[in-house]
Amino acid sequence: MEKTLKEIVSILSSHRESYSFHLYSERGSDWTTPLQHPLFLEPTKHYEIALISLETFYSIPNIRAGNNTFVYSIDKGNSFRSIEIPVGSYELRQINDVITSEVGTLIEIKPNTATLHSIIKISDVNGPKLT
Repeated sequence: MEKTLKEIVSILSSHRESYSFHLYSERGSDWTTPLQHPLFLEPTKHYEIALISLETFYSIPNIRAGNNTFVYSIDKGNSFRSIEIPVGSYELRQINDVITSEVGTLIEIKPNTATLHSIIKISDVNGPKLT
């Protein structure tokens, strides 16, 4: 009896309807994963595979050549200056850090989490902050 139950459990566990795998890569976009047990598929059935989730960690640049220049004026548009932000993957705070390292506190960029936009405040050297 015990042997029969073990055989049934073995058969049921080897013919599951769905599997979950975690893929990893040490070589860029070439993803592989080891399988602990081979997948046995019946040749008469139709199978599909789907990507349910993809998590990346700042691997796609949001600042790239062509959109990496921040142009500003501190004298109401009489003259303009520019800051070139190095190509990379940035959070808004990091973009603010790059800009404030160039101009100090004259310019501040903050997120507006309610609208998913950003707020840029430019201080007039001789007056109050402009928004």
